[in-house]
Amino acid sequence: MKKEVSLCRQLLCLIIALCIAIAITAELSESYAAPVGNSLEITTPRNSLISRSRSIALALALEETGGYVGRFKGALDLEFVLDKEFSTSTEVTDAKLDDGQWYMAKVSYAVNERIEPYLTFGVANLNYKWNNSGTPVEVDSDSSFAWGVGSKLELWKFKDYGMKLYADFQYRETEPDLDSIQISGTGETGTETEFKVREWQRSLLVSKELDRYVGGLGYRFIPYAGLTWSDTDINLHFVNNSAVYDLYHAGNKNKVGFVAGCDVLPEDAAAYAFNLETRFIDEFAITAGGVVRF
Repeated sequence: MKKEVSLCRQLLCLIIALCIAIAITAELSESYAAPVGNSLEITTPRNSLISRSRSIALALALEETGGYVGRFKGALDLEFVLDKEFSTSTEVTDAKLDDGQWYMAKVSYAVNERIEPYLTFGVANLNYKWNNSGTPVEVDSDSSFAWGVGSKLELWKFKDYGMKLYADFQYRETEPDLDSIQISGTGETGTETEFKVREWQRSLLVSKELDRYVGGLGYRFIPYAGLTWSDTDINLHFVNNSAVYDLYHAGNKNKVGFVAGCDVLPEDAAAYAFNLETRFIDEFAITAGGVVRF
């Protein structure tokens, strides 16, 4: 009992310290909400797609590597942002991302069991709406190239409880062209256009491993949840009939969000896993994806 109380106190102190540290850095720089799972745990999936045999048990695989998992992972995230509000100049009201999709591939390398940097790339489709001095404006981007970088860190492992504490830091951006413009519901064109979206995010998450049998087959579920500190910088500008329309580097209206998701492995020694994640408070978004270890 004393051991459990001591462990809980250590966990609480660590979470409070990390929250304070991340909150301070969030005030010193721009911070966004993007997927953090797929997979959250660095050692998931457990096995390699190109290992000698997929029938090798996890224990043997880790014994061969001395507990060091230094393999590449490839993942695909299909992210759907359904609503996200922004704050900006007093000339602009009701600014929001009404509909957005990010289709991103992710390549990561586990330096060890606690550090995993990664690179993301893919395409983004974004739809922004706002009132510009009382005039309703809607802008659609084309399908544009997007890229990002990040790193995942395992901060603490609670072996007796099958739980882990993670931090995730990432940045991404896209610089699309304007596909369509509507002003007061009428299709228009724009000149002197500028369009660039940059996003930052820091996350603190807790995961828990659960083994379950479904239909006689073994599955490993890894649910996770946590907080995000995020922001966006939207440089969107164009001129129509001598009138200037601008989002004036809009940023997130709510910078703190909540994320919850789950990685699912069909079997403990599988080389692949599936992921489903949702985020809310700072935005409402859903992400589905899969990951393979090579």
